[in-house]
Amino acid sequence: MTNNESIAMSRMMNRKKTILVIDDDKNFSFGLISILQRAGYNVQAAGNGQEGLAAIRSLKPNLILCDIMMPPPNGIQLKKEISRESDLERIPFLFLTARTSQADKLAGLESGADDYITKPANSEELLARIHAALRRDQISHQHGVEDASTQSRKQFDENHEMKRQTLHQIDPLTGAMSRRGLEIIDPMNFRFLVLVDIDHFKEINNKYGRSFGDQVLTDFVHFFQLTANSSNMMIRWGSDEFLLLLDPLTKNKYDYQDIENILVRIQQQYFNTYPKIKITFAYGVAMMQASFDKTLEQVDYRMNEMKRYHKNPSI
Repeated sequence: MTNNESIAMSRMMNRKKTILVIDDDKNFSFGLISILQRAGYNVQAAGNGQEGLAAIRSLKPNLILCDIMMPPPNGIQLKKEISRESDLERIPFLFLTARTSQADKLAGLESGADDYITKPANSEELLARIHAALRRDQISHQHGVEDASTQSRKQFDENHEMKRQTLHQIDPLTGAMSRRGLEIIDPMNFRFLVLVDIDHFKEINNKYGRSFGDQVLTDFVHFFQLTANSSNMMIRWGSDEFLLLLDPLTKNKYDYQDIENILVRIQQQYFNTYPKIKITFAYGVAMMQASFDKTLEQVDYRMNEMKRYHKNPSI
């Protein structure tokens, strides 16, 4: 069989398969859909987690490609949601995301995803991984879930044990790390520490409802991911507080103005998203000192000083 004949046969087989792409980046989705369609797949798209969940339930696709950082439900929340539905839980689910850290990859796999692919993805590698996931699903259906190959079961057990031992907790609402992230991430490997607190968050919940408050928190994580490079880290420190670990020692050095620019851009994202609602935040910034705890005390003090000014602008 010639190479062209092989490609033609592959496309013919792929036409029977439907892939759902869930991503809020329309430009990226357009390019991805083109690659998949050229490979012969039937492709459907959803622009966010809510649309994605509805499409999964109606289409029951053969495979799902999903971004992680989206307005709620984000990718990890979406995977957990469909895992609770017996007719959807076994659909092959692949994360395709710009988040590249090992902790992020483990978090994605811990949620039950079949694979984790980082953007930008090489088209040949992407198609190979999709083919492998579909092939595993086919074998699983042929032999029954309980009779899947011994090697696949062994690999799953090994991966699960590794994740159990090393994976930090992920905040289920926002997708950011929880405080347990500090069990595997050394904050002393970063040059800057920033503590952020959403202003008047209790009043936001009371006036607009907790669902809207949840959206404000999730948006902060989303805006941070859009603004800061993927080597920086974020921890949900309190109900409406986030701890940012910025400028890893292995990367180019930031200065205070760089940090300020990141925070200003996040604030501008809030203004653009909620033009009729004033959503602001206070923050404290410090270069990492000899002790993480001492630096944390410093940023907490500076944040509370700014918060005091926000409550009493005349000060």
